Amino acid sequence: MMLSSSYQACLTRRKASVRNQKQSAARTLHRPKEQSSRLGQTLNCGSQRPATYKRAAVTVKASSTFENTTTELKDVQPKIGTDCYVEVKKGFSAEETEAAVRAGVQHIEQEGYVVIRTGETDVDPMYMETVCKSVMEVDPQIGWASYNGGGGVFRPPLFPDGSTWISAAEGAPKKLPVEFHNEMAYANTYPSRIAFGMFACSEDYVGGETRLCDDVLLTELLDNHPELYEKMKTLGVQYVRNLKDKEDSDLEHLTSWQGAFLVNDWEEAKDLVAKNPHNVLKADTSPLQQRTWRPLFHKHPVLDKDLLFCSILNRHATWFEQPGYAEPDQTPVPSEEYAGVPLNERPYHMLWGDGSELTTEEINVIRHLHAEAEIRVKLNAGDVLIADNLRLQHGRMPWKGSVRQLGLLISGMVDRAELPGVSSTPPVTL
Repeated sequence: MMLSSSYQACLTRRKASVRNQKQSAARTLHRPKEQSSRLGQTLNCGSQRPATYKRAAVTVKASSTFENTTTELKDVQPKIGTDCYVEVKKGFSAEETEAAVRAGVQHIEQEGYVVIRTGETDVDPMYMETVCKSVMEVDPQIGWASYNGGGGVFRPPLFPDGSTWISAAEGAPKKLPVEFHNEMAYANTYPSRIAFGMFACSEDYVGGETRLCDDVLLTELLDNHPELYEKMKTLGVQYVRNLKDKEDSDLEHLTSWQGAFLVNDWEEAKDLVAKNPHNVLKADTSPLQQRTWRPLFHKHPVLDKDLLFCSILNRHATWFEQPGYAEPDQTPVPSEEYAGVPLNERPYHMLWGDGSELTTEEINVIRHLHAEAEIRVKLNAGDVLIADNLRLQHGRMPWKGSVRQLGLLISGMVDRAELPGVSSTPPVTL
């Protein structure tokens, strides 16, 4: 699939912008502090650092092929994202709004993300979506991309008013963190831009910070682990999703294949899966299983660098054992929700591309490197975080409370074949 002409034009403009940045070190996105214009102005939301997210020692419940060892990870202090905020509200003039959009686009080009603040008192999903269209440079002839039906979780629409926002809450219980991942890294086509809109937070809402991981820094950190880096480049990974039939009441923790692919005919589901290369739906396993091989790197079309692009931590079955929500004076403890379930029977898992398990040491090093490249952002009602999905992974911290209404938009779908990385063929037949 070729990239659309409008997307190609976007890439050309973004590449020119990056060249200009390199040619002029004096170029800056932020306006001078004394400048009073509301738009394009970077907001100072404070720089107080939260308590270190303490990771308990990871003890893996082993399947028959998984090495059962324990590795202690040192505490890592995440960077707090306070620089990439832009304000835009309904009462702004056309010129002010245009300036804010330009500032948002530049933040994404330079830092990989921006938070647009539309105000907490008049949260309007349609207005927030309109702002996103401009900052994300959505092609009006194509519109928003569709998420459901590709084999992931089903995400229902958030509002009945015609807005495109879908729920971002599905896929993980609130008491557990959502691990880092590039959106739809398991798929053959994936979005270049994603947006998360916060529409409501209850007074008792605590935690839930959005986690970002810069794949530029993460890929550089991998240079310090040459054996692991080479293995990642050579083998790629197999993403494994365990499924059930919707009539099977014994596997409540699994999604049905009917819900994953939005069809009721098994052969039709297999045909949908087979349309994507290196992707199979297997009926000879218990539970039913979808396996997808993918390389772990792609070439960023603007930065012109091979970057890690993956869902390792969000798909490896040990994420179900990550520390859950804890009060500030408490140490988070690993979840035991799946303590008695082998890794290969949990909803998600992932393997090296040759079908072998990652060792405990490997998955812990990968988790630790992600933490070193982590940025955290706290979203308030009326905030929209827009990210370059080709550069930044995302996740969230565990949370508690009664309401956290977060929506998702995706756009600018690109074909994996258009962004080839350092590996392009699976080492074994699925």
